[in-house]
Amino acid sequence: LIAERRLIEPAREIAEDLLSGKKQHLMADPKSLEDAEGTLKAMIGDWLKDVHPRMSEAERTRRAAAYDMSSVGETLAKEVRYSVKNLLSGNIVRALLIQLQSVSRDMQQALAAVDDLLAAQAVTLRALALFPAVLLLAGAARVLRSAGVAVSSRSIKTTDDIAAELAAGVPAGRAGKTTP
Repeated sequence: LIAERRLIEPAREIAEDLLSGKKQHLMADPKSLEDAEGTLKAMIGDWLKDVHPRMSEAERTRRAAAYDMSSVGETLAKEVRYSVKNLLSGNIVRALLIQLQSVSRDMQQALAAVDDLLAAQAVTLRALALFPAVLLLAGAARVLRSAGVAVSSRSIKTTDDIAAELAAGVPAGRAGKTTP
């Protein structure tokens, strides 16, 4: 039914959106972001342990939790000068994999931000979808109300009454008056 699809369903979705406390995920998967962040933390922690063995465990944990990529970037900058040699014997492949995981996490975060934006606008979009149906109902109600008032007050004239008035000419009350 048209009323179901255009009026009832959007109104129900708006009410659910406003009254429910759950967050709707349209595009992003929160589990994917958690997995990407956990993997990146582990990769950075292992990297720092291998590349900076004298670094304290607390410092490694702090830098991994902050997704500190400075050590990885420094290593890439040093090893890119002799990339073919370091491809086999250096840390360039590992550093690139960590960089790739960082990009993956950043993309997941961006997707989550877009998802939040779409969820915030969902009520507005649903209200816009509801607007034409409400406008049509309001117009129909006004026409029906006007027709009901006209019928009940007997102000509707039949074609015979109008023809008789036209044949009689100008009504007696208006005879002799000029319009400005």
